Amino acid sequence: MLVDQSRAAIEVIRENARLLAAAGGDVQIYHQDARIALAALADSGVRFDVIYLDPPYASPLYEPLLEEAARLLGTAGVVVAEHFHKRALPETIGGLVSTRSVRIGDHKLTFYEARHD
Repeated sequence: MLVDQSRAAIEVIRENARLLAAAGGDVQIYHQDARIALAALADSGVRFDVIYLDPPYASPLYEPLLEEAARLLGTAGVVVAEHFHKRALPETIGGLVSTRSVRIGDHKLTFYEARHD
């Protein structure tokens, strides 16, 4: 499942999905604001093992999307947030706890799992 609000990005995603379909892949594509899509999916009861978040680096979307992603995560799932390496993401948020970060060039991947209190 892929979500983006950019028309240009959605066109590229749809073309890539057509190529995957030829190999037996199945992709659902949503052309809308990620906050709306994630909230609707969480309310519907859908759960995922892996959630990858990559909002624009300068956007204020990281925290709201992480909070919604926590509601979508399966019991053994992981959320991966890609962000600019100088931007600090919270250690805990919305039922998630950061387990590690990996720097790759000028960006980082921060991994979250469900917090078990």
